[in-house]
Amino acid sequence: MRWCARQEIKREPESGKTSIRVNRQQMLRAISPILRTDPGTMDRLFALLSVHYWGSVGSGRPADGTPWHFNLGPHVRRFRDVRSVEGFIDVLVAWDEEERQRHQPTGQPAVEPVEVTPATRTYLNPKVLDQLRDIECAVWDSSKLIALVDELDTCVRTGCVFAAHAVLRALLDHVLPLFGQKTFAGVVSSHPWGKTDGRYLNRLSSFRNQGDDALHRQISKRPDLLMIDDLPEGAAVNTLLQACVTQLKKP
Repeated sequence: MRWCARQEIKREPESGKTSIRVNRQQMLRAISPILRTDPGTMDRLFALLSVHYWGSVGSGRPADGTPWHFNLGPHVRRFRDVRSVEGFIDVLVAWDEEERQRHQPTGQPAVEPVEVTPATRTYLNPKVLDQLRDIECAVWDSSKLIALVDELDTCVRTGCVFAAHAVLRALLDHVLPLFGQKTFAGVVSSHPWGKTDGRYLNRLSSFRNQGDDALHRQISKRPDLLMIDDLPEGAAVNTLLQACVTQLKKP
């Protein structure tokens, strides 16, 4: 959305048009390279942008195989600073209130707005966290593991991008002995994961390079592009933690 807002601001409509058009290929180049590896990413993006009102004034998905597109109206500029789902909701609420105020009849008392509290982002499953805390294990000391999990959940909830990346990377390295391995690749290949869980663990394995990006990329003249949504899905981390619970319970 931030990229679309920039296009609407800096570009001029084509001859005979009143809006800026952006297509699939242009948006693909604008998203994180990590997301481009998933062939379903762009289909999901089109579906999400189609069901929400965010300032577009039309879209199209031609049947002849040409790229889908969105036409951008000036209201897309409202989302130029949005960096999270919560921020998106805040803009929608403010926009709705502005429209109600604009259409309020003169001389009529304003209708009290309904307070909308954006939902708190949930990353880790509370049930898994409770299982970790309830383990009484004489073989392994799980205090640091629990601390890392708590800090990861807090970092994601508060939008601390680099801290979340760093803690998750530390978590992946910390649990290796539980699985009798020296590398996370060994955890992925040696443990009897199911088909779906194996995909989740492969996602965590590929995240290690992204963790290096957050920890070791030095300052430069280019902006850093990592965002909180670049983290692996919570289901992947929850799958690993559930396996850690099982390993901790073993005698």
